[in-house]
Amino acid sequence: MPTPNDRWSRRGFLAASAGLVAAACSGGSDTRASETTTTTTAPPPSTTTAPTTTAPVAAPTTTVPVPTITSDPFTLGVASGDPLPDSVVIWTRLAPEPTKAAGGLIADRAPVRWAIATDASFTELAAEGEFVTTVDHAHAVHIDATGLDPSTTYWYRFVIGDWTSPIGRTRTAPEPGSSVDSLRFGVANCSAWKSGYFTPYAHLAEEELDAVLFLGDYIYELEGGTLRDHGLPIPFSLDEYRLYYTAAKGETELREAHAAHPWIVMWDDHEVEDNYAGWLPGGIGLALDDNAAATFRDRRTAAYQAWWENMPVRTGPPVDGELRVYRDFEFGDLAKLTVIDDRQYRSPIIDGEGNGNLPRPFGGGPQLDATFDESRTMLGDAQETWLEASLDHDATWSLLAQQTIMAEVDRAPDDPTKGFSMDAWDGYAAPRERLLGHVRDAGIENFVVLGGDIHTSAVTDLRVTYREPDSPIVGTEFVGPSITSLELLLPEFVEGSRSNPHVHLYETQSRGYLIVDVTHDELVGHFRWVDTTQEPTSPIRTASSWQVDAGAVGVREI
Repeated sequence: MPTPNDRWSRRGFLAASAGLVAAACSGGSDTRASETTTTTTAPPPSTTTAPTTTAPVAAPTTTVPVPTITSDPFTLGVASGDPLPDSVVIWTRLAPEPTKAAGGLIADRAPVRWAIATDASFTELAAEGEFVTTVDHAHAVHIDATGLDPSTTYWYRFVIGDWTSPIGRTRTAPEPGSSVDSLRFGVANCSAWKSGYFTPYAHLAEEELDAVLFLGDYIYELEGGTLRDHGLPIPFSLDEYRLYYTAAKGETELREAHAAHPWIVMWDDHEVEDNYAGWLPGGIGLALDDNAAATFRDRRTAAYQAWWENMPVRTGPPVDGELRVYRDFEFGDLAKLTVIDDRQYRSPIIDGEGNGNLPRPFGGGPQLDATFDESRTMLGDAQETWLEASLDHDATWSLLAQQTIMAEVDRAPDDPTKGFSMDAWDGYAAPRERLLGHVRDAGIENFVVLGGDIHTSAVTDLRVTYREPDSPIVGTEFVGPSITSLELLLPEFVEGSRSNPHVHLYETQSRGYLIVDVTHDELVGHFRWVDTTQEPTSPIRTASSWQVDAGAVGVREI
């Protein structure tokens, strides 16, 4: 697919960034031609559009003193996300000693200057300001930089004292309804630090993309490691969860992927606890005493706080352990992207033989009758109602980003006692049928679901119900491979999964990510796999590509 001329060259961006950061960090380049700033003291930050100026970053405007910082406070990098036509969120976190509590910065408050520009030299500023971080939020910075132009590439950075951050690059979305010929997204998920090197992220940073969709399991709340051991305990407290993000963001490849593209992020379960559901821990369906329930409530509250502190999201911070993260994005007349949260509001996972994602012996259990109970929900009533409204639009494609696999997958078709995961949508068949039935009844065309969670590259047909073989196909699903996390299915269950008639691809051994190319005529998913994540570097290849034609149902390999 042709790449739009106004997209950037990453290699040129990195080369320019390296020189600019070196110059900025020398401390001698901060000659200010303008003092225009916006001062913000609490998220979500507000911004104003600054006049064109040659000033790299505006001068301080608050009376909050700059704390003494003797080592680089930008060790966790920079990131951007949630692109809108006129704004984008830019993020960093001050952490001069990242393995210490709150990043090693003990000051209660610290003023951080920021700037966003239309050029990598920061001679044409689009917005600038100042944000006062707090130790309660681990000195996280979330700036909603507004007043920007649609479909435009920007560069951004942060300054505190004599320290200047790496330069990030981002891009705004097109205006809703405007003419857009093509889009390209990266889709990533499941990056267990202990299971492999972040090799795929290095390649993801090199891609020419409009945005990265990250669909969950940014961290894994597990100690030990199959390849390397970060030495962290299983997290329960806020400080412990923060250290897991420190380990992840300590990887150069991840920091570069964040700095290269705007990200649209969603969580799954491992950001809190494997297979949790709502306010219930991963024990699933077990009767909890008051102490156990309270302990998990505290744990999820801490985990959500740490996630928010480390993600470039236009929300937060959490209130009483809850955080609304479902949202949608319009990309001109070409695509509407709806991002849903299938963890925070779901009904309990059904207790029984198949209640986990990988119950013994790594295949699953029967599809329990309760999964068809109409009272069960995957999204909660409010989100279901919101989702139906979000799917009502005029763009060519309806893209639904969610955390796990939506299609039915029977891993053992010849044995009704095993084969199903009650943690995926197979454990929530009634809400799945409501959703896909709405797609049919509302006449929603070009419906494509993007998922993750299962450490597998998959392509499926989405049917209104899998209880009826002739149920109509209403969409296509692409499940992206994991960045590092390994799949543990026994070979017979992999073969069983592939034998499902609506499953076109089910590959469990490869790590990497998915690239989605979109035009008005077609949507193509490219599975990009590295040779290995057991080494720090590895080549990558496009192993498989699948096409959906606009106005048609079904998918084919190309």
